[in-house]
Amino acid sequence: PGAHGAYPHLSRSATKIAARLVTELESLETLTPQMPEQVARVMDDPAVRAAIERGLGKGATDVVPRLTVNIGVLQGGVKVNMLPGEAVIEADLRLPVGLPRAAVLAAVEKILARYPEVTMEQGKSQNFDATWSDPEHAMVAIVQRNVEAALGFRPPAIVTLGGTDCRFWRARGVPAYVYGCSPDRMGAPDERVPIDEFLHIVRIHALAAFDYLG
Repeated sequence: PGAHGAYPHLSRSATKIAARLVTELESLETLTPQMPEQVARVMDDPAVRAAIERGLGKGATDVVPRLTVNIGVLQGGVKVNMLPGEAVIEADLRLPVGLPRAAVLAAVEKILARYPEVTMEQGKSQNFDATWSDPEHAMVAIVQRNVEAALGFRPPAIVTLGGTDCRFWRARGVPAYVYGCSPDRMGAPDERVPIDEFLHIVRIHALAAFDYLG
């Protein structure tokens, strides 16, 4: 119900409950995925690990194989001298390959069972398990050859961190891969892509499509 800050005996604090819940949700990061053999083999390749660090930032190889918890929104309280009667948390859980969504949801519900005041709503567009496509598929080699011809290096197939529309293709049984711009300017103020990099991506996509269909 909330109350005046001088009367904490009349109500629990929603923000204190939220703070404890956030701490418990972080324990989900210890869940262990069972990666498919093909994916695990790729991830163990030193060249792949180096490419992940180079492309996604230092420390990315430690993040790719585990679940991550981001508390993107934490709202609660009206005034400093009032016990909040409501708080809202928006948590973004990113699933690694090999950790089923159902297993994560069961772990979340086990935590929530200790907080009878808390209710949960799931994001409507996030009902997918982590997806992957065969790293040895012909399209991978086609993209690699075109990048090597354009830039002089052969990018290895990696598991990326962000979610993409590839999941919709894979849900239909269509192998799908991403070759895109560097994410180093993504999700931050002044988000942008260098024009020359963008044009390079367009060129590689066109050439890869031509080679595959030809």
